[in-house]
Amino acid sequence: MATLDAFEANMIGGRATPPDTGRTAMATVQADRTLDAREIDGEPFADITAELDALDPDETFLLINHFEPKPLYAVLSKRGFDHETTQVADDEWHVAITHA
Repeated sequence: MATLDAFEANMIGGRATPPDTGRTAMATVQADRTLDAREIDGEPFADITAELDALDPDETFLLINHFEPKPLYAVLSKRGFDHETTQVADDEWHVAITHA
């Protein structure tokens, strides 16, 4: 999949594929762990970091959110994770996270 330079995610090693570019979105992720942050009351950061801490080197963690979690990308990069972000609906973003 082509990397889109116009997206902030590229600045920290991630890839973003918006639905309106005509480019193919990432395939359905076979995640070992999934967290739907839309179902969490309050700030989901502690839940997200707990999932990252528990992620084995060969596993994929899928984060589902109602907005693109741009502030998370720098945290992921600093902690040694790669990510691929796809907007699947106006209010649904999927972030596939793996160890770098």
